[in-house]
Amino acid sequence: MTRMTILCWAIAIGLIPGSPARCEDSDSLRYYLNLRMQDTNPLTGVHDAWGIGLGANLNRYVGIEVAVDSYELFVEPSGFGKIGEYSVWSVVPQVRLRYPLLRDRLVPYLLVGGGIGFTQFNDQVPSASGVTIDTESSTPVASIGAGIEYFLADNIALGAEVKQLFAGDQALEIDGTPHGITPNALLAMLTWRLFYPELRPAALAESRENIPTRFYFGVRAGGALPVNDEVFPGIEGAPEDPAYFDTLDQLFGLSVGTNFGRNFGAEISVEGYELLLRRPGLGDITEQAIYTVLPQLRMRHPLLGGRVVPYAIAGVGIGITERNDPRPAGMGLALDGNDLGIAASVGGGIEYFVTSNIAFNLEARYLFLRGQTLQIDGGPELQGNLDAALFSFGLRVYLGDF
Repeated sequence: MTRMTILCWAIAIGLIPGSPARCEDSDSLRYYLNLRMQDTNPLTGVHDAWGIGLGANLNRYVGIEVAVDSYELFVEPSGFGKIGEYSVWSVVPQVRLRYPLLRDRLVPYLLVGGGIGFTQFNDQVPSASGVTIDTESSTPVASIGAGIEYFLADNIALGAEVKQLFAGDQALEIDGTPHGITPNALLAMLTWRLFYPELRPAALAESRENIPTRFYFGVRAGGALPVNDEVFPGIEGAPEDPAYFDTLDQLFGLSVGTNFGRNFGAEISVEGYELLLRRPGLGDITEQAIYTVLPQLRMRHPLLGGRVVPYAIAGVGIGITERNDPRPAGMGLALDGNDLGIAASVGGGIEYFVTSNIAFNLEARYLFLRGQTLQIDGGPELQGNLDAALFSFGLRVYLGDF
């Protein structure tokens, strides 16, 4: 998903229009939500990294936040090679020291903090099948870093952040033999910081006499639930750890789009999740990632002066599957097939504007995903039916009015 992530960020930045409104940091007490994205960085060995933070600017120079970062590292003990992955969730209270420049539009900052990391070994590779691996579940974590952000509006800032996480050494036992692991990480992330309240609140778009065209960038997270027990004939689709409630596969998505006047909108959505392919009597054979790229239309019906907006959404695009992280039960099986198919979705949602340009949303859709095939050891092509119910919580950041 790395290229798709970069593409969506680039489109979002490219859609930012010029505006006569002032865009700036402030001396006022303001709360914020911070979203951070990195995905995979081969230079640091960190992959599947992302973060979220809740904080407040206390005055012009000092702020505090609680930062949550998630990332994974490959586990490669001496003499073993890669045996699996080590996932880390860190929860770190931080102090943020800022120094606004260029009439408060450009804000470099330093940050430092300390907290705890929760760790788990997962995705044991087939070559390490039969090996017993035990690890600890938590470790102290300290953070130090720096960043810079640029205000696009008085409550929206886009930036970049580099942060080093120092984690305590942990015991890793392989078949009872102790090995050491230190889950340190250097995170280099793009960031969105969304502030509340606005310094100069604007009227909601749908309450104005001339309703503008508005561009937006969206992110969402949620769950995917396959609607068929068998996603290929004789092959079951099972939840991939860590699934929500051991049922819903973790779903993440990005979108860029446009609202045209009061009732219409269009967006391009990119999202993905993973499930396990399970062969009855044999067990889990591999993970299968599912990605969709969907141009979608939105039919909107603003209420309460545009504060609450229910909508219907539908689109047709492409679905891409990728088999990865084979499981021990699938070791020795030759898996092949067509990975490209047709994707379509239909559903609805509701969004609530907390400011004139930031809206949170809930969304439910049915995903049609057909055309993929699976061959096992050169056998017959198994036709896939990867339909799923998608549930998500997200936000849309509106970048400009025309």
